[in-house]
Amino acid sequence: MSNNGNKGGYLIGGLILGAVMGAVAGVLFAPTSGKETRGKIKKVMEENGDILEKAKENLKSGFERVGRLVYQKTSAANENESESDNSEVAA
Repeated sequence: MSNNGNKGGYLIGGLILGAVMGAVAGVLFAPTSGKETRGKIKKVMEENGDILEKAKENLKSGFERVGRLVYQKTSAANENESESDNSEVAA
């Protein structure tokens, strides 16, 4: 029931997102003025906006997939529990 085809895309998206977040963190902790820091952040965002958008979409689809799997598993567990309760009553 697993879909292994998207794991590489999620890995690459995660690595890219991590690299961009590291760059932003580096800019934030560099000893510069607030105005310079905001300018650097704006530049990083402009240069990597498409990468961030793709990473965001990968994360979103991953979370949606996990949500569906959790829902399916909890629904199946609830059905099994309900069937178990019904068989105990019938016995």
